[in-house]
Amino acid sequence: MQKITVRKITTFSFLLGIGIILHVFEIYISVPIGGYMLKPGISNIVVLLCMYLLSFHDAVFLAFSRGLLSGLFEPSLNGITICITFGGIVLSLIGMGFFHMLRSQRIVTISIAGAIAHNIGQLIVVLFFIPDKYLLYYLPLLIISGFFGGLITGWIVTLSLPKIKQPVT
Repeated sequence: MQKITVRKITTFSFLLGIGIILHVFEIYISVPIGGYMLKPGISNIVVLLCMYLLSFHDAVFLAFSRGLLSGLFEPSLNGITICITFGGIVLSLIGMGFFHMLRSQRIVTISIAGAIAHNIGQLIVVLFFIPDKYLLYYLPLLIISGFFGGLITGWIVTLSLPKIKQPVT
């Protein structure tokens, strides 16, 4: 059982708040492509920071909390949007968790894996609701955008972590 401290709760809350702010900011810089809103994924910075400052389990809780709370700021909040969001979160966490377990992987690699997995997870959920094989034409674009979004996010976290003195205990 993990020890819960005021410092840990404060760090988690701070990361959650920043994640929601970044998500709202992403709404304004997203690019519409064929009915799909392409976002850079910068709100995932907080999930990666949480993974290294707290634990992977805390990062999982943060990702779901951020997804749920950020959904309240979405202009098109509905059941399908929530399913798409959580489909991306689940696959992203699986991808990041796998590479995080290897311990030898760099943060950028973990971030790229999470971003690409997130996009694929969202596409799988969309295909469940709209079974149109033409949606698979988005896959190369989603993989490329996930790669670059994950690269930028991982780079930001890699530069930020040394500035933070030690993991929160």
